[in-house]
Amino acid sequence: FIEKKSRVSRGAANTGIGGSSCGGDISLYTVLEHPGMFGHVLVESPVLWIGNDQLIKDAEKTKQLPQKMYLGIGTNETTDQQPSAEIVKSVEELEQVLRKKGMGPTRLKVVVEQNAVHNEGAWSRRLPEALLFLYGK
Repeated sequence: FIEKKSRVSRGAANTGIGGSSCGGDISLYTVLEHPGMFGHVLVESPVLWIGNDQLIKDAEKTKQLPQKMYLGIGTNETTDQQPSAEIVKSVEELEQVLRKKGMGPTRLKVVVEQNAVHNEGAWSRRLPEALLFLYGK
């Protein structure tokens, strides 16, 4: 739709998708379901346990990943420490899957922010670093 209505550069090198919370999940789902469409993806505070960890399973099966990906998470995503630790663990598990598939430090950045919560304030704090990583200066 955007390419039909606007003059934009086309191709994965010129496109990105991102979101926070479930928006991060759908962004990850989109790049896994439509490989090669988006070259850059921002995933903030994802809810990776939905669907019995299906997004992590999908990442294990994918043959093509985006050029660059940024994953951000806080250590206090919930008010309860046990679920927060599990949320961080699921992001670290996704990181391991992506690293095994060849996403080194120039393609994948994972930020675990100490004491950060699941809200727009935390996401906006990490956004400048995420955009610099994904798109450069």
